[in-house]
Amino acid sequence: MATQSRIRIIPDKMSIKRISDKLKKKPEEIMMALELFGYEVADHMRSIITTNKKDSNKDPSKPTIEGTIDVEVSSNRTSVGIVNVDKLDKEVGYWRIINDGGQVPGIGHFVPGGYGDGTERPEPGMRGGNFLYDLSVNGGFRVTPGMVIPAMNFVERTEVWAKRRVMSYVKAALHK
Repeated sequence: MATQSRIRIIPDKMSIKRISDKLKKKPEEIMMALELFGYEVADHMRSIITTNKKDSNKDPSKPTIEGTIDVEVSSNRTSVGIVNVDKLDKEVGYWRIINDGGQVPGIGHFVPGGYGDGTERPEPGMRGGNFLYDLSVNGGFRVTPGMVIPAMNFVERTEVWAKRRVMSYVKAALHK
């Protein structure tokens, strides 16, 4: 099975062996604690996304960024990762623009379609009909948003949060 890219929650210069040597515990105990920590990290990432989400009117039948976040322990039990990046790319292709910010690809390009009720385009900045992408329509508009999407940085914020807490979490979990 191909290795899927994941965001690792173990600090770069650490390994299970080094953590177990430092804490004088068996690697298996460390992995169990890290696996539990992985679920906490995934919950934290979901929290960042839902707290900063601007559009809560998404179609519930479509995949969301927070819905694709999961935890995986490697088959040899040497690492714990969250967020399958390949899955995000496939199911929620817009995740990078939400995380990194910027302009939506295709800005300023002609988009075939029209507004729901068939009326003229609403005035910029005014609430009005929703644009429907439709290849069968003769006509369309240039897509030009009023502002750039701000970066949410949910990946980077989660990595920083996890790296600050991993050792204290493992120590606390082992001493319960």
